[in-house]
Amino acid sequence: MDILNISIEDGKIVVKAKSNKFDPKTTPRIKITTKDVRKHLEGEGFLIEECMRGAELNNSDGSKLSATWIFSKKAIPKPKPKKPAAKKTSRRRATKKATTEKKVVDNSSKDVILPIEEEKPAPKKAEKQSEEKDN
Repeated sequence: MDILNISIEDGKIVVKAKSNKFDPKTTPRIKITTKDVRKHLEGEGFLIEECMRGAELNNSDGSKLSATWIFSKKAIPKPKPKKPAAKKTSRRRATKKATTEKKVVDNSSKDVILPIEEEKPAPKKAEKQSEEKDN
């Protein structure tokens, strides 16, 4: 391929290519399709949406020695501005927050008098075991 021209016009990418006629001694066979041009443009970093005008370049056919492709550029969406995050502090408060609830104090347990039961002595275990051995 002799000439490859890439230009951007009105939001469109225009690619023009020309080639010499196939000669088995000097030039190899060349066939370029829309798919090949799309891959080449994407490799160059162009954002392509669709092909508006396709063509084929083939140097073995005398009528297809030049071709023009037109692609529409993909619109780049504008990023939405991000709201700054609220700053979080790791410091403790110098003063405590005031509480709105009133605490209810229950003093009813102070006035209650419970009767104390007399403690009965527990039977001694040693005496029980000795009585069993005697029998």
